[in-house]
Amino acid sequence: MGKGIPADLEHDTVVSQVSVNTLWIRENLSTISSPSNLSMITGHGDSMEGTFNHGDVLFVDTGIDEIKMDAVYVLNLNDELYIKRLQRKPDGSMLMIYDNAKYQPYVIQNGEKDKVQILGRIVGIWNFRRVLSMSDDIKVFIYQNARGNITARSVNNVSESDDYIQGICTQANALRTFRKDRILEDFAADRSDTVIQEKLVYY
Repeated sequence: MGKGIPADLEHDTVVSQVSVNTLWIRENLSTISSPSNLSMITGHGDSMEGTFNHGDVLFVDTGIDEIKMDAVYVLNLNDELYIKRLQRKPDGSMLMIYDNAKYQPYVIQNGEKDKVQILGRIVGIWNFRRVLSMSDDIKVFIYQNARGNITARSVNNVSESDDYIQGICTQANALRTFRKDRILEDFAADRSDTVIQEKLVYY
């Protein structure tokens, strides 16, 4: 089972508050228990790639404290915080599913279910898109994602941590996060597309 985040730590967020009007909630989050139960949390890691990415801001319905449908939940299990898909099984156990196929599901057995606390259900993702602007801080590299697909990427307005690069991806025209250990080769920002595409065929 992938490691969660200690539940006694505050789960850090990109934003502390966002104001949304009732009409927007009705149109986009019509299934939530109450607008007053709407909260936000930041996704971490790559285990849910395909549904959301590292650094994405997620809308949580904190009025949901039990599993009535198979969905993505915020849960406390053994004093660690997870954001994972939960699926009920006929024998009463549950699967904790990682949407990234490289991780195997974890079975929550009946005897372990009393250690599970449902803190809310994920009801939406705040996808922030922006108009690209060129900056001096540009990274160009060949990248292999979790599914093994290899592509050339150009990213500007870059911010970095020890393990991740985040910035505006030219190919996606959106904010994206990339794991450094999946970068196969990087290039100078002024390297021609022809040279990069020629390199790409060797992978």
